[in-house]
Amino acid sequence: MSWHDTTLEARWIGSALNDPREIDGTPLRVEDFFLPTHGHVFQAMQTLHAAGKPLSPSAVIVQMGRAG
Repeated sequence: MSWHDTTLEARWIGSALNDPREIDGTPLRVEDFFLPTHGHVFQAMQTLHAAGKPLSPSAVIVQMGRAG
């Protein structure tokens, strides 16, 4: 049986938006998120962070739109 904590997922995303250094070295992968939306948000955050762009909710939304 798998255990999923979507509240924890959302909290981690919020925390990483406040401190993008949390993305560095995290063992998380897109497929680790139970909610697909959380995985898409995480992927957008990774893309922005890898490009050296600031993370903000609006930047993440724009990046998600680019990714489809």
